[in-house]
Amino acid sequence: MTLPLRSMRPSYYEKVFAINVISGFELARIISKNKYLDENGASFIFIASIMGIVANAALIGYSASKGALISATRSMAIELASKNIRVNCISPGYIQTGMMESVSKQLSEEQMDNLKKDYLLGLGKPEDVGNACAFLLSDAARWITGTNLIVDGGCSSLM
Repeated sequence: MTLPLRSMRPSYYEKVFAINVISGFELARIISKNKYLDENGASFIFIASIMGIVANAALIGYSASKGALISATRSMAIELASKNIRVNCISPGYIQTGMMESVSKQLSEEQMDNLKKDYLLGLGKPEDVGNACAFLLSDAARWITGTNLIVDGGCSSLM
C-alpha cells in the first residue's frame, strides 16, 4: 500500500513489520533450533526489495520494513554461522506478478512507460527471483552469507 507520511499511522507500520519482518524472524528463530538442523546446517533466504535500498515517495513503511530485513540478514548471518546456517537476502525490483499487475493498472500508460525505462534489462519475471533463490540455496553458494543479492535488471544502478 502506498501512503504519504501524513496518512501513516502506527497500526500501519505494525502490520507491515509483522508481515514483512517479524514473521520471517520468527521462522528463522524456530528453524535455527538444533532439533531442526542436521550436520549440513541450513540456508535461509529473506525476500526484501530494492525499495529497502533506494528511495520512493509514499513507500516509507514498506521501504523501512524491507531495509530492516536487509540489515537483519547481516546480523543473523553472524549469529547463525556457528550452526552452519547461511543467511542471505534477495532484493528484487519490479517483478511481473498478479500483485504487480494490479498496481500497474493504477498507473497511467506514461507512468508505466517511465517505470519500464528504469529497468535496463526489462521487467523481471518470477523465475528471475526463483533462480537467484536456487543459487543461494545450492552448494555453489556454500561460502556466501550475510549478502543482499540485488535482482532488478539494473534498475538500482540508475539511482
